[in-house]
Amino acid sequence: MLMVFRREERYFTPDALNLVKAIASQVAVAINNAHLYELIRDQAERLGSMLRKEQEEASRSQAILEAVADGVLVTGPNNRITFLNSSIQKVLDIKSESVMDQPLEDFGGLFGKAASSWMQTIRGWSQSPGSYQSGETYAEQLELGDGRIALIHLAPVILQDDFLGTVSIFRDITHEVEVDRLKSELLRRSATNCALP
Repeated sequence: MLMVFRREERYFTPDALNLVKAIASQVAVAINNAHLYELIRDQAERLGSMLRKEQEEASRSQAILEAVADGVLVTGPNNRITFLNSSIQKVLDIKSESVMDQPLEDFGGLFGKAASSWMQTIRGWSQSPGSYQSGETYAEQLELGDGRIALIHLAPVILQDDFLGTVSIFRDITHEVEVDRLKSELLRRSATNCALP
């Protein structure tokens, strides 16, 4: 409210009253703009705070994934590789620069037919996210070119029937497989030796 008064009667002329009305409407606009500016500033601060928290969380998640001893490979909704941790470079003997942001088919091509089931599962989930049953997992042994064996665990990232990508965990199990093979061979030889008269 803007009040203008003078003790004398009929002091304000119609022109003066129009001027006061114009000033009052300009002051009202300025006050309204100040309120809007305050609202915008508060919203910007809130959004900035949310963005900082989101970036901190993303950094924390990435640090955790980097610290994992197993190889981690993440694909996006378009089945392109979006993240590789440093462990996967050791497990699979690859350089992250050569496969980052590449289609999964190009990456799977490094392993030939051995990776076809893994890639078909990813393709199935991406094309039909509704077909995924909660708790469904995928695990497969993959023989690498140099004779090593990797165990792959795969899980989709699905939010309300929207396919967001997949997370694959690669573990080098060559040593465990070799130990199992040696145990089996030892038991077989032992059984053969016991059977001989």
